Amino acid sequence: GMMSNGDAISASVVFRTCLANGLASGFAVSCCNPMDVLRVRWQVRGSDSARQSLTAFTLSRFREEGLVELWRCGLAANGVSVGASSFIRMGSYPFVRDMMVSTVDGSGFQIPSATCKGAAGFVCGTLGYWLATPLYQCKIMLQAGPRGTLPYSGFIDCLQKINAEGGVSLLYRGGAVLAVRGAFFTAGQMLGYDVTKSEAKAAGVTDGPVLHIGASVSAAFMATTFSMPADVLLARYSVGSQRGEFTSPLQCAAVLLKTEGPGTFFRGWGLGFTRLIPVMLIAMPAMEQLRWAFGLGYLS
Repeated sequence: GMMSNGDAISASVVFRTCLANGLASGFAVSCCNPMDVLRVRWQVRGSDSARQSLTAFTLSRFREEGLVELWRCGLAANGVSVGASSFIRMGSYPFVRDMMVSTVDGSGFQIPSATCKGAAGFVCGTLGYWLATPLYQCKIMLQAGPRGTLPYSGFIDCLQKINAEGGVSLLYRGGAVLAVRGAFFTAGQMLGYDVTKSEAKAAGVTDGPVLHIGASVSAAFMATTFSMPADVLLARYSVGSQRGEFTSPLQCAAVLLKTEGPGTFFRGWGLGFTRLIPVMLIAMPAMEQLRWAFGLGYLS
């Protein structure tokens, strides 16, 4: 059940909750890195890739680079950036959610718990992704082209070069877009996962691995749908602003809307969902098992 305010939440419990999420998510995206590399490359190419189908593009990348190279492309950056943001956003989620629920209950307002779950995801997602912006920026830079064609030798080198070029302000370039993306992504993810779990348990389904797998698919669907527009904007703006095409995220969005239409913001939805299913199927059940192993019990 929900933690009552009487239970003091110890630092140890918070840390174990965060660690379970960080480890599970970092491991999951590392397993699925080739899919993420293909998604970033596909989005970055933008309208000039309209001439080539996604299947043809995928096959050409596998032919030219091979699975191992695609896997190694930005692997550390992906695992660390997602692990760090999940440590913060997913780790803080149960506590923020319970705080919101108890505040709402105390206020006498009739607000459905699903709304609190979505709102908690929004708040935690904003924070987790914004703090991890420099790591995500390196992830996108390192995944945007084959290794050897990029001006960075690796993750640390990329961080150092961006820092040397423009300091903290450049490290946090695109941070607002990423925070918005993270807010929508986490709201969708937790609405999909937590609400599915609550409804299923209320209907008498046992809280265990089978339910965790079902709720993971729901989380992948909702997270993809909620975050896709910000995701496309982030990829196009990160790369386009380097080429001097865009001056701000809003100007970038306006240009894309005018030249390519609203459909462009859901470009790669199928790929995003396909990529996210295996990630969620590994991350969420792994998070539940790590919570169990850390003496926290399953997420409730």
